[in-house]
Amino acid sequence: MGRYTSPGRVMRMGSSVNKNVVLINVDHRWKELARKDALAGNPPRDAALPDPRQEEIRRFFDAIFSQKRTPMLDEADAIAERLNKTRSALAETKQKIAAREPVGQLEQTLHADLESAKPETVRRLKQKLEAYSHLRIFQEDHGLTLPAERRKKPIEAVAQISITLVFETFMNAWFYSAGVGLVAGAVVAFIFSLVVALLGFVTGYAGRYINAKGVLQRAAGWLVFVGGTAVAVYLSSVTATYRSLVEFMRLELLRNPDANVDLYTQSARLFATALDDGRQIFWLHIPFHELNSTLLFALALIAFLNATVAGYRFEDPVPGYSKVSERHDEAEAARQAAENKLRRDLRAAAERMKAERKHLVDEVNGAGKVHGDVRIKFERCTHKLAELAEKVGNEYKHCVSEFRAENTRIRAIPAPAYYADPIDEAGLETNPLVFDHIRTSLDALEYSHAELEPEIATLNAEIAELSDLRAQLEKSITEVITNWNGEAIKEYEKDHGSYHGPRSITYDGVAPSSGPATEVTSTTRT
Repeated sequence: MGRYTSPGRVMRMGSSVNKNVVLINVDHRWKELARKDALAGNPPRDAALPDPRQEEIRRFFDAIFSQKRTPMLDEADAIAERLNKTRSALAETKQKIAAREPVGQLEQTLHADLESAKPETVRRLKQKLEAYSHLRIFQEDHGLTLPAERRKKPIEAVAQISITLVFETFMNAWFYSAGVGLVAGAVVAFIFSLVVALLGFVTGYAGRYINAKGVLQRAAGWLVFVGGTAVAVYLSSVTATYRSLVEFMRLELLRNPDANVDLYTQSARLFATALDDGRQIFWLHIPFHELNSTLLFALALIAFLNATVAGYRFEDPVPGYSKVSERHDEAEAARQAAENKLRRDLRAAAERMKAERKHLVDEVNGAGKVHGDVRIKFERCTHKLAELAEKVGNEYKHCVSEFRAENTRIRAIPAPAYYADPIDEAGLETNPLVFDHIRTSLDALEYSHAELEPEIATLNAEIAELSDLRAQLEKSITEVITNWNGEAIKEYEKDHGSYHGPRSITYDGVAPSSGPATEVTSTTRT
């Protein structure tokens, strides 16, 4: 029953054993022992079995067999271990199947969860209704039909203004650098350009109020728009005038190099005189006497106009329209987020139960696959062990036969009577305990798997039922939220009066099948 892993007898007798095949060279060693026994009269003529020398040969081949079958027993141990794990896992699966939550209970839980989400969802619906009503009223009051322009990010307005701001700065830097240096001149030029740009942005942003509904707001918008434009024209004319006067003085000094006059001091004096005589500034006749000054004036107005457009389009041209529209979009996004979360949570519960059942089915089917795979490997292992036993047994009989023949040939007295009898089998162990354990485990696994076959059919039916439940759940959520939307409209009308907007929620532009979308046409407000 046990294994012989260290055949000492083989080593002492010096036999040659190949590790891959059983090829025993017995011609000279066992024959030599047979001759020695024959010369000594062994075994005696009246000897009977068991023969000590034959037992020695049997133990030798038993050691050979034990050594050669070790890899097969290791494989059998691995098979047995895999079977034990599979049986344990299948037993756990059986417990999970018995303890699984009924599908009907899940349906009750999902509907309870749906009801628990009603207050938050209705609150979001009311917020959306209020925001939509405010947006609708705003559009009607201002006669608007197009959607509001989105509020731009500050970086977008800065980028638009910077296009002309940077260009104007580079154009003016060279002129201002003549008196204060290139870097300082660029700084001065940037400051002047920035002042004009900021003035243009403020003028455009505040000028949006010309589109307001109130008379005072419209008047204020026009006042800011006209006043800002006038100030921009004035500032541009002033800087262009100064630029022109400096150029005049420079040409004068070129014609009269002996004149002891500072260019910028004299230019500043003439500029102060021009400021005192406002007509020279407002009529703009001085800047146009010099080409560079004219270009400077035109570029400043272009920069002002660009900044004005940026301010005018920073929000929707109708003041307040972007904010009302954003509040509506935020309320709608919050409503959709709450609904999507509700759908995800309920869908996840059904999907989780469906996935659990699929996993249980896979575990049971996996155990059946392991059973078939292990049985094939076990049969191959037993077949190899039987082949090995047959080969070693034949070698044993051949060796005993050669021993008897050589002993009979040499001995002087007749051989024992049992020498003429057939040689007994070697008695090699071909059915170790692990094989019995494997057979028992295979039968037990097959029985357990067959026992769960009806459960697999039930699980598959529940999986199909859960798929139908999910589809029904999606439809139920849509219908329930549509009903909640109707309740929210009633509560809104109770608190605020008539509701201006559609009475159904649409999904991808299509109203749910529970009823067509209707819209209140009255514009009365309370």
